[in-house]
Amino acid sequence: MNITLSPEIERLVKQKVEGGEYKTPDAFFEYAARQAILGNNVDMNTRESVPSYDDVKDLLVEQHTLDYYARDADGKVTLDQVRRILSEVPSSLSDDIIKDRG
Repeated sequence: MNITLSPEIERLVKQKVEGGEYKTPDAFFEYAARQAILGNNVDMNTRESVPSYDDVKDLLVEQHTLDYYARDADGKVTLDQVRRILSEVPSSLSDDIIKDRG
């Protein structure tokens, strides 16, 4: 099958392939066609490469959960501050779980 692409689409597909998201342009179009036909039921193995974060983020955490926590997020607290506070906790969560399973 032969298809004609606009120069913009051709450039975008080339970027995806060069960026390592797809092995070949054919792999890109195979994945795109499956996505269009099957929707979310596409087998990620048909992509012939490692999926990007955007492809799997909804599988990891649902968007409404991210939105819920984003409302309460405080940009003033740094990751280093959280790590420091957590390092001061006297026991580990794994110790507590082991003790509870007794």
